[in-house]
Amino acid sequence: MAIIAGVIGIVVIAVVVVVAAVVAVTAGVKDSLKDE
Repeated sequence: MAIIAGVIGIVVIAVVVVVAAVVAVTAGVKDSLKDE
């Protein structure tokens, strides 16, 4: 169970990091479009 919980935790963290990266990139693209 501990191993499964650890894997789930890693997956959750990975998903959060990916989502945060996508949001940051999207915000950056929107800012770039506004500047043009």
